[in-house]
Amino acid sequence: MNILNDKQMLDQLKLQEEDLLTKLKAIQKLIAAYSDPSEIIDKSKNKHIDDRIRYDKYDENATWAEKIMFALQQINEGYVNDIVEFIVKQEPNLARNKAKRMVTLVASRLYRGKIKDKKIKANTSGRRFKYYI
Repeated sequence: MNILNDKQMLDQLKLQEEDLLTKLKAIQKLIAAYSDPSEIIDKSKNKHIDDRIRYDKYDENATWAEKIMFALQQINEGYVNDIVEFIVKQEPNLARNKAKRMVTLVASRLYRGKIKDKKIKANTSGRRFKYYI
């Protein structure tokens, strides 16, 4: 029979508390990433994926940059609305206005080369950009 004294119990509780706080911080970072577009973009800088890599299937957990790259692979070229339409078809629970905001922001950063190791091209027609890989 294993009986813990008060000090041992307290030590175990402190370890559990530390573990829970670590997990809580990770969850808070995820929440912040999904609420703040710049946080998502900063996270994608850590990925070193060449823009020539072909993505085999759509991944809801991919970064927005990867989602846009995948969409452009599938539709060849498109305006922001075309890319949004493709992504929303893949993720029916995703709000269209959030998708449009994110695609507009991230596609622009991809075009300008602001996201490391990923770049897309665009043809311009006035103020509209038709993106392609």
